[in-house]
Amino acid sequence: MTLSWSGTPSDFDNAAVSSNITGLGIRLKQAGQSFTINTPLVVNETDLPVLTAVPVKKSGVVLPEADFEAWATLQVDYQ
Repeated sequence: MTLSWSGTPSDFDNAAVSSNITGLGIRLKQAGQSFTINTPLVVNETDLPVLTAVPVKKSGVVLPEADFEAWATLQVDYQ
């Protein structure tokens, strides 16, 4: 079984998906390590991964206090 995610990479970090706020992206991590967009992760069905979403910002950018949206697709493939 593999797990992958896809979305529009941010312009400053290709491991993060872009958001509707300039300079803000969302990166997925699995076991504390970056889970790269469009790169399959082999999953052991008896030891399922724990994913976390982490906001990341472009260096030097001051982010506004605002709601934001970021979109991605998570896909599981069984073989």
